Amino acid sequence: MAILSAFTKNTAKNMQLDAGLLVRGLTDILNFNGTIADEKKLGATSGGASFSATPEMRNIFEGIDGAKGNYKDGNVIDNWEITLTATVKEMTAKNLQLAMATADIKSDNDKFDVLTPRMEVKSTDYIDNICWLGTMNGSSEPMIIELKNVMNTNGISFTAEDKGSGSVELELKAHFDLSKPDEVPFNIYFPKQGRTMSMAEFVEEY
Repeated sequence: MAILSAFTKNTAKNMQLDAGLLVRGLTDILNFNGTIADEKKLGATSGGASFSATPEMRNIFEGIDGAKGNYKDGNVIDNWEITLTATVKEMTAKNLQLAMATADIKSDNDKFDVLTPRMEVKSTDYIDNICWLGTMNGSSEPMIIELKNVMNTNGISFTAEDKGSGSVELELKAHFDLSKPDEVPFNIYFPKQGRTMSMAEFVEEY
């Protein structure tokens, strides 16, 4: 009797490793060279990140006489719900502003940056993109998930605990652009197989 197994010679190459990192304002992703300025990194996280992109499907044959269920070519997409959640451990004014979604920072005081929330949502409150970058085993390129026109939608929730460190929960949502109404606002950049290096070289480069 043959032994069935899902393992192949490429199994190790196809493994995604570790928690990755979150970056804001990553440009020219197709030519990414591994260099990320520290100010673009959201910082240390706890529990990694969770990404979901769910299409809202509608069955156009629903309610039609004689239709017995779901039919091929009978689905249309009305919407995409695109979310990236993470617990950020680094308390910075930028991260708190991100959590507050609609807030201004005043930095003219010698001691404090003052974050003031407002009732108005401005176009500038949306971050052009936030990306998650994760290690692919042995690959010279990371896997990158890009969300566009991003805003945190669950408000600011700050947690502090004894013998622990503070954290902010983020629920980052991508938004469609009125100037590009048919463009779904996320991309996944998956490294092609064959571009590999040792893990030591990977760590040194990134």
